[in-house]
Amino acid sequence: MKGRIEVKRVELSDAESVLALYRSIIEENLPYIMNTPVPSTEQQIEFISGFITRRDPFFVAKLNGEVIGMASGKKADMGRMEFSFSIHRAHRRKGLGAKLHQRIEQEAKELGCFELFAMVDLGNPSRPFYAKRGYVADMEIHSFISFTGISLKAVTYRKALSP
Repeated sequence: MKGRIEVKRVELSDAESVLALYRSIIEENLPYIMNTPVPSTEQQIEFISGFITRRDPFFVAKLNGEVIGMASGKKADMGRMEFSFSIHRAHRRKGLGAKLHQRIEQEAKELGCFELFAMVDLGNPSRPFYAKRGYVADMEIHSFISFTGISLKAVTYRKALSP
């Protein structure tokens, strides 16, 4: 990983680079990734615009101008925020997820949230990431069908945020 990694708020001009990251993750064809259709550039711009308009956090990690990771959060009900993040496979297990998560957590606190949560597929190898950061897994397992018809089972990881 040569160069400096910059974590910043997403901008509309990042749409193509965010799509490239999304495509690379879908192409991995991992069983725990919801294999949804890759949106068009216009759809991605609209998606990013929604985050900007709602003031929901959406951060990208860039290396030499290329998006190599992203994290987003969306306020749910009563002071809770659901978040997710994705890291390009060549940059996983190098601390980038922790940097992105830290920004989401900081932003959630600033927005007055008292809890962060994430739905994580049982087959996802990133599950220890959550436990290491103080998340507790609900015992309830949620089953759902992905857009491609694959049956997935997920657990919700929750973390109380201190003010």
